[in-house]
Amino acid sequence: TASYAIGTLAGTIPCGLLAARIGARATVLSGLTLVAVSTAAFALVDSPLLLDLARLLEGLGGAGAWSGGVAWVAGGSAPERRGTVMGQVLAAATAGALLGPAVGALASAVGRELAFGALAVVVAAVTLACRRAPAADAPSGGATGTLIAALGDRRVLGTMWLTALPALISGALSVLG
Repeated sequence: TASYAIGTLAGTIPCGLLAARIGARATVLSGLTLVAVSTAAFALVDSPLLLDLARLLEGLGGAGAWSGGVAWVAGGSAPERRGTVMGQVLAAATAGALLGPAVGALASAVGRELAFGALAVVVAAVTLACRRAPAADAPSGGATGTLIAALGDRRVLGTMWLTALPALISGALSVLG
């Protein structure tokens, strides 16, 4: 269903603002915790409504993990290496997106309960590992004004468009293909 994508879309900007307010690490930990709990719920519930709700919450949690994670990596990278490091992060995200259908195929083979239950355990382990990692940021608190100003910058809007374009093409091809 589209529930995961809706949760991600709805949560990305609020989670970015949250990362600026409470810190990237705290946002990642909150997002990963929500992903772990909602993935476990997805493994356990049977109702279509509850399955959709679990996926929506996974998307919201993923938005927190992603928004906070990008801010964490950017804040912890030396300025001269930031472009390289962000490229590595995007490559890892793309690899993760490619694994999504494999998890779906695994769920078809072994059952949703086992596949998503195991995935929930993996996410919980990643969450615990992130708890031990040092924070690389301090909350800034002034994110809303910065966001509004950035959205008025044509360079930012162009970058947003170039970032969204591959996803739009990929989505269109998966529907048409």
